[in-house]
Amino acid sequence: MRPPTSSGAGHTRTNTAGTSSSGSRPNVTAARAHLCRDGLQSDHHAARDLVRAPQGSAPPEGEGRLSAAGAQSDKTCPNPRDVENGLSSGGPSCSASDSEGSEAASTFPRVMAPSGSPNPYDPMEPFRRYVESIMGPWSRTIEQTQAIREKTLPMMERFQEQVRESLARLPELGLILRRLEDFSEGIQRTLDVALPNWRGLEVEEIEPALDFGAETGITTVWVPRGDIVRELLAARDDADRDRVLVEHETEILEDLHECLAAVTHGDLREEADLCGKALAAHRAGHPEAAHALTASVLSGLVHEKFGYKHFSDARARFTEDDPNDVALSVVRLTALLQVFGRALHHTDYAPGPGFNRHATAHGHAGQYTQVNAIAAHMLLVGLLRELDFWFKREDDERNAT
Repeated sequence: MRPPTSSGAGHTRTNTAGTSSSGSRPNVTAARAHLCRDGLQSDHHAARDLVRAPQGSAPPEGEGRLSAAGAQSDKTCPNPRDVENGLSSGGPSCSASDSEGSEAASTFPRVMAPSGSPNPYDPMEPFRRYVESIMGPWSRTIEQTQAIREKTLPMMERFQEQVRESLARLPELGLILRRLEDFSEGIQRTLDVALPNWRGLEVEEIEPALDFGAETGITTVWVPRGDIVRELLAARDDADRDRVLVEHETEILEDLHECLAAVTHGDLREEADLCGKALAAHRAGHPEAAHALTASVLSGLVHEKFGYKHFSDARARFTEDDPNDVALSVVRLTALLQVFGRALHHTDYAPGPGFNRHATAHGHAGQYTQVNAIAAHMLLVGLLRELDFWFKREDDERNAT
């Protein structure tokens, strides 16, 4: 074991207080004097070497003992030179016998670290703490990421297996898609037959077209032609729709005349003749007279063809069904009756502007307009064409039995 070195004297000082035999513990009193002279901070390594005795050895008899738990030193420390020369110059002695029972004033026992604890003077300890402060959060993040990966890995494997199974069934999916396309084309063909003047409208445009009649009082079933139907559906408001009807009045009258020509059933001959006269009057420049005649024929249909005594009962039944919720075979009739029921309201309870049977019959101001006359003609011709279809179908079924 090396002797303590003084940082100020520059040469080696021999411990004059004496040492034990080879391998024994150095004199503690000399170490204390050395610490008092040079200070704990200046030569703490030397002090540490002095106070740490070989494991299992005991201090010499009569000497003061410093344990790992922290020995107590004297309140005051004599002159280090006197201690070194074995002298005592006033004040309490620094001998081992005086150290017992005195209060600790020296920081020397702090050099002794508790057994098994890290050395507080280890120069690498601050660096290790710094590294741990930086890497600690990253270590926890890595652990959390690993845990998430372990949880999600089975899910990813199942997803990959499903993808592989789907790819293996691609031929079947292709067949299903082709069948869906055929089904969609079939629906389109059925709509073209059921609503011939709507031919060319996409499937997603059918629902707005069916709602259009109940909302505006203008039917587009059977007449007019498809281009005009699209313009009516695209109109922004009532004024825009009125403009479309007036601008296309000639084409609409042509479509009405052509559609009426297909009404040939015997039970509708009288109504079809009166309707034709109303259209002729409108073409001749008498829209008001044509308007009144058309309203009269519509009133007769309620009583004679549909069998209702009161208009209120007919209105309630006609507006009961939604054309979007019925079978395709009756969608035309349902859409026409929605518009017809709207026109049968009492004037005081009319849901909005447009053709009204009661206002026409009683000559209310503002009812006789060019637009209302065209709307009334479209409703009458559409109803006659639809009734002709059902009357002929009934005859065919009767004949078949």
